[in-house]
Amino acid sequence: MPSMSAARRARADRLHDPAEPDQPPRGKGKGSIPVATIVTQVVVEKADPAFANPTKPVGPFYSADEAARLKKEKGYDVKEDAGRGWRRVVASPDPVEIFEKEAIRQLVDARTIVIASGGAGSPSYARTEG
Repeated sequence: MPSMSAARRARADRLHDPAEPDQPPRGKGKGSIPVATIVTQVVVEKADPAFANPTKPVGPFYSADEAARLKKEKGYDVKEDAGRGWRRVVASPDPVEIFEKEAIRQLVDARTIVIASGGAGSPSYARTEG
């Protein structure tokens, strides 16, 4: 493995302060603005019509026989996917709220650049009873 070039080593030294060994390397952007990334979770409406007609394909492709077996044994919703085989499908309801919105707001108020994105999680709905 080739050794690190002098330029790369100088850049790495600027990003990490050896006087603070317990601290991770820090990016030094213009004005040293902190950056935070957040994987968000969303709240959805329990009555969203997407739950009655799942359309979002997930997971591997199955033969028609395998798909029928999974539907029977595990209760999966399955649909044929553009002539390529069968796939499990799940609901993709519209998000109505982001759980982490207050944390995001606080970070923005503290002049932090926030990168917030959800991804393939299970949607949640708020209970109306205790």
